[in-house]
Amino acid sequence: MKSISMHRQHGQAIGEFIAAMTLFVPLALSVIYIGKYADIKHEAIQASRFAAFERALDPSSAHENATVLTEETRARFFTDGSRNSGRIGYQDSTASLKTAGTLNPLWSQVNNTPLLSRYSDVSVSVTQSQVASAFFARIQDATNLMFKLNGNGQVQANVEVPVANVAHFAPLANINLKIGATTVVAGDSWSAGGSADVANHFTILAVPDRVLSASPQSGSGWFSTVLGWLSKFGGWLYRSFFQMLSGTDGPQLGCVRPDVVPTHAAPDARYHPTDACY
Repeated sequence: MKSISMHRQHGQAIGEFIAAMTLFVPLALSVIYIGKYADIKHEAIQASRFAAFERALDPSSAHENATVLTEETRARFFTDGSRNSGRIGYQDSTASLKTAGTLNPLWSQVNNTPLLSRYSDVSVSVTQSQVASAFFARIQDATNLMFKLNGNGQVQANVEVPVANVAHFAPLANINLKIGATTVVAGDSWSAGGSADVANHFTILAVPDRVLSASPQSGSGWFSTVLGWLSKFGGWLYRSFFQMLSGTDGPQLGCVRPDVVPTHAAPDARYHPTDACY
């Protein structure tokens, strides 16, 4: 009787273990994959922020066209951080890379199959448009008179990552999951065109005494030409008068030098009065 009772207890324990595993294994796999998906979501958010700010700060397609920006985004946010010894390459690309062995190591199934089949599957799109927010639009209108803001001040970046189905786990075997993120930057990127471009955005409303530094070529038509010469003469007269009184040339009214920065910010930078004045 003891032997029969012990066999029944062993059979019951095995049955309870199997029943527990049928609940525990799917639960454990679910937690594992939710963590992996959450990490992909986080990287998609960071990638969209990178793409949006890259285009906002450097709108020139000559430096970074859509293809280059897409490849840089894929390489910097979806490959293993140890690739290239952790260094970020200029105009980095994933064009010749396979995901096996180069993908973020966390983004693999429990059987080591990559959750991203091809880097080219990651879509990166960046668009520029009018500021949609009424609040930002009013700010832009108010400052446009002083700084000649670009009307296309809204940059939107969308990143979408199609995640491979998990064949060995039925709940994720046919979901065709896509994880995406969008970042919108509302602003203006006129400061990316160099010193002259920056200075050109400061109107006389922003720097009123710029009227004293206008050149004869600062407009079109005879009126602008005459105004330019009068302004130039006024500036010369002011500097001559200041020189006579103080023995120095005095401040250059209306002069804008965007490259001049505080000494504590750039200790090695040197300012000289003969530097280009815009």
